[in-house]
Amino acid sequence: MIKRSFLTKQTEKSLRERRTSPFLRRLAFQIVDAEAREHYGDTYPMRCFQCSAATGAVLREFGIGSRLLAGAVCVAQVGERKPPRWAGFWDQDHHIWLMTAFGELVDLSVGVLHRHPAAGGPDDLPNLPLWWTDPGTWPPVIRYLPDTEVHDLGDPEDAVDLRLFERQVLARLAGMLRDGTVDDVTFGPILDGLDTLNAMTKAGAPWASRAFLMQRHGVPLPPWVRAREAELMNAWASRRSPTSRLGDVPGVLGTS
Repeated sequence: MIKRSFLTKQTEKSLRERRTSPFLRRLAFQIVDAEAREHYGDTYPMRCFQCSAATGAVLREFGIGSRLLAGAVCVAQVGERKPPRWAGFWDQDHHIWLMTAFGELVDLSVGVLHRHPAAGGPDDLPNLPLWWTDPGTWPPVIRYLPDTEVHDLGDPEDAVDLRLFERQVLARLAGMLRDGTVDDVTFGPILDGLDTLNAMTKAGAPWASRAFLMQRHGVPLPPWVRAREAELMNAWASRRSPTSRLGDVPGVLGTS
C-alpha cells in the first residue's frame, strides 16, 4: 500500500515547488502507459489525445490541474542504421499534449512515436516521453508549437471510448495505491529538462546520443516548422495571440 500521507506530501511538494514531483510523474506515466498498451494495443502510438487526457485525469486525483493543447511537434528520429531525420506532426497534421497548471509540457505518447505508421520505421529507436519542466527552454532536437486548446474528441464513439479508458486508468491507479508500494513505481526514463538530456547524451543513451547528430549533420528543420516557429515567436514578442493554423484543418474538433 502506498500511504496516503506519502501521497499528500507529494501533492504538497508539487504545489509548493510549482512543478509535479518526480514520483507523481512516474506514477502517472506508468499507470497510463500500462493501460494504453492493454486497451489500445498496436494503435497506442496514435492515441495522443487519449493518453494526454488520461494523464490529466490522474493528476486531478492529486489536485493538479491541466489542459490539452493541439499543435505541431517535430523531434529528431534516429535509427541504428540510417541517418537522423525529423519526424512528428505539422502542417495538415497535428498532435495533442498536456500542459499542467505549473506550465509543464507533458507528452507520454511521443515515447512511442517510432511505432507510429506515419512517423516511425522498423529501424527507429524509441523516443523519450516528456515531462518538460521549462517550456521556455528547448534543445535544438525538439520543437513543440502550440496552436489551440482542445476539449473533446468530437466523434461520439471516440468520446465513449475515452470515458471508458479514463475509468480503467483510474481503476488501475486505485489498484496500485491499494496493493503496490513506492518501489513499484519505476517508469522511466522521462525527459524533463536540458540537464537530464545532457546527462543522457554523455552517458550514451541511444536516442539522446544519436539525436544530436542532427546538429552535426546540419539537418535543417522542415520549412513549415521554421515558419510557424518564427510566427509564434513574433506574436509572443508583440504580446498578441498567434493566428491559428488548425482552424480549417479537418479532424481538429472540440477546440476553443
